[in-house]
Amino acid sequence: MPSQCQRVTRSQTGMRRSLGTPPGFVSSTSHHENSHTGREVADSTNHIQRLPAEILYTVLKLVIDRAAVGAWIHHKAQYDSLVLACRDWAVIASNIWWKTRAYIITEAEPPLASLARLPLERQQWYANKIQHLDLNGTNAADFIVALKLSFPLLRTLDIVEWSHHEVGFVCLASQFIRQSLLELKLLRTCRVDDVLTALLDAPNLRTLELCCKMPLATSDKLLNAMRTCLQLRILALDWTIEPIITKDVLAAIASLPYLTNLRLPCYELTSEVSNITRLDLGMFHSTAVNLLGGISTLRSLSLGIIGDAPVLHVLATICSLQDLTLRFRDSVAIGYPEWERLTTLKDLRSIGISSWDDSGFSQVDLSSIMKDEFVLFFRALPQLSSLWINAAISNTAQLYIQAGEICKSLKSLGLRGQFDSTMLLECHTCDNPLYPTLESLWVHQFIEPQDKHIREAMLTVLLYRDERVRSAALLLRKAAPKLWVLHGGTQTDRRLDDNGPFAIDRDDFTAWVESSHRSIREEERRKYLDEKYGKNRRSGMPIGTYV
Repeated sequence: MPSQCQRVTRSQTGMRRSLGTPPGFVSSTSHHENSHTGREVADSTNHIQRLPAEILYTVLKLVIDRAAVGAWIHHKAQYDSLVLACRDWAVIASNIWWKTRAYIITEAEPPLASLARLPLERQQWYANKIQHLDLNGTNAADFIVALKLSFPLLRTLDIVEWSHHEVGFVCLASQFIRQSLLELKLLRTCRVDDVLTALLDAPNLRTLELCCKMPLATSDKLLNAMRTCLQLRILALDWTIEPIITKDVLAAIASLPYLTNLRLPCYELTSEVSNITRLDLGMFHSTAVNLLGGISTLRSLSLGIIGDAPVLHVLATICSLQDLTLRFRDSVAIGYPEWERLTTLKDLRSIGISSWDDSGFSQVDLSSIMKDEFVLFFRALPQLSSLWINAAISNTAQLYIQAGEICKSLKSLGLRGQFDSTMLLECHTCDNPLYPTLESLWVHQFIEPQDKHIREAMLTVLLYRDERVRSAALLLRKAAPKLWVLHGGTQTDRRLDDNGPFAIDRDDFTAWVESSHRSIREEERRKYLDEKYGKNRRSGMPIGTYV
């Protein structure tokens, strides 16, 4: 079986052959081969280049976004080394983007910036192959609009944080939104009324996500878009556009024949929605509780509950439910008899319990629903494989979790709140596992252990001592002197946030950290020799290899 390096190399070679050579194309490989610095950086990043293309692609996206990387990499030396490596991945990144038919255009470092210096024929040659565009930032969007190219194969368009003039948006709408477009995401942008008008020319749209402020006058345009895009499968409307979601818009959404995934800031549909399998409601009103029981196809449900809305007895009637997430704004008193109703859901595999308020995440105390009967409820669900708690829970519930007395069949466990998870992490070992079937563990605690040895134990117990845990992440409130990204699976847990840690193999991660430290030490050693002997020292002078 070929190694990861062989697989990536072969795939890259195949992609280069299948894509053909553009007019006047000159490979950028020769530039790096003729650069002494390029060779040094390439040698120091060989261990990263051996990773699968999918992981490299994810890492590249994180590295380009300085804000996202800063949350995970606390050592400036590590950050600089990673950015330096990323810039040397020009050829590899190009092949990965071609493989996924995606070009990531960011404000920090647009990979397509060189297009502006190419002849129009070559610009259009590249544009004809692009199926995905991610415009992050005003500069990136203006750059693409200024090219005035057509993208006939464009399938997916993501626009994030663009607040430029109206003319630019009109141009953007006419340039990209066409019959071939299948997915459109607008995040934190303005002047989207022209885009909504252009949606009338995209009848084949499958996915639409809107997370941006819209004036009340755009309500009619949103209504026309819902009546035109009859092929929609996924629709996500954020709370920022709640004022323009009228009853007519809700009725048009309910009548979409192929809609299966729906996210709304509120739930006030005047009629039942059919064929829905995934439903996310930001604010749940008790007046609509009866409509939930009529959705026989529902598999995944996420509710933001306000007050004492009687929902559990209705949820217990949705026999097809497999994934349930409840977000409580207030501390409510829900005893064991109410929770016991959910034990009738024999297909229920995943439960999430969290707290929130109007301003975002908050530590609302859910101790009233996490009493002594807590363990009885979960023991009545032997088929449960995923549990995620994002709230302040009672001491009794915490002890049950740390004692491994919840579900012996758990494969994924996520904990976030004001509690100390040290006991859980230290007790869950290979010889004495608290959860024998556990494969994924996600812990975000606000109380960081002050003892350095405890932090080391938290790292070691998950990464080395328990071979069963193939995916784990430790997120601490204060910046710890480590890269707290410890994943072993092929993808991140779906409950993690969008800016969460990426997936990476255990052995590859270990080699990555070791090689990164070695590269940093070699660079420090090189700087020391330059200062001591001068930069014009003999080229044959050994600089050493430090492990």
